[in-house]
Amino acid sequence: MAGRSKESAMALYAWMDRLFPKRFTHKLFLMAFLGIHIPLISFTGYVLLSTESWTVFFNDLLLLVGATLIGTGLTLWGMHRLLAPLFQVKHAMAVYESTGQIQTLPTQFRDELGEVMQQVNRLVFHVSEHVADQTRKANTDPLTGVLNRRGLFEALPSALHGHLLFIDLNRFKYLNDTYGHDAGDQVLVQVANRIRHQMRQSDRMQDLICRWGGDEFVIYLHQTDAERVLQLHARVQSVFDQEVSFEGHGLPVSASIGMAEVAPGDCFAERVAVADQEMFQNKVANPTRTIAA
Repeated sequence: MAGRSKESAMALYAWMDRLFPKRFTHKLFLMAFLGIHIPLISFTGYVLLSTESWTVFFNDLLLLVGATLIGTGLTLWGMHRLLAPLFQVKHAMAVYESTGQIQTLPTQFRDELGEVMQQVNRLVFHVSEHVADQTRKANTDPLTGVLNRRGLFEALPSALHGHLLFIDLNRFKYLNDTYGHDAGDQVLVQVANRIRHQMRQSDRMQDLICRWGGDEFVIYLHQTDAERVLQLHARVQSVFDQEVSFEGHGLPVSASIGMAEVAPGDCFAERVAVADQEMFQNKVANPTRTIAA
């Protein structure tokens, strides 16, 4: 029975949709108009059919027409005001669709429209959380938890101005071949955590760290002068003074680091290549630290 009732309700809606395909308010107003005018139409028909001189009822008809018009106006005005939550839901969803901004709908109402607004709030919140979670996963290196290359480019400020460090671990292939890939993963995780710890010391939210690929990391320091870059360079280099512990082994780690300045208008990828080249030159200049690199 409930299914048939829903089908009949939708059938009426579908029929009304042919008349007003884009305006739900017009559908409601038509039904209200018909309902309000049934007494007037009925009384007028009765008068015309039951008496030869309808003028006797002229004053009654005039009063009924006036009351009907006033009632119609008040009903349509009230219905439009009662539909305000529906318009608010529509606006909130349009804003979320176009800008991604969440406009929280009122939660104090307990009728059907109040429940709809609460459901929309929950739906938008869960969708936003899911999208944010998927974005974080897409932009984060799953092993180390730092940004991946895509995440770095997404997080870079629109106006680039600062310095970057290109870090390449030495002898990483040797560690993998000797102790296994689990050991190599542990080295990457601990190195990333240590670098992040050093970056937090400066308390600069716009500085970014990225696992560029394999055993390579890139640090972008926004609006930082050369002196502060050298300070962070020294702190990052100190990360490798301590061995990485893995299954009872102390794994020695070291890195070669290159540096490049990023000026407004520069291509970031090209500046990374410059820092990469400097890193390679430093690696060649210290062969004793990079055996089997």
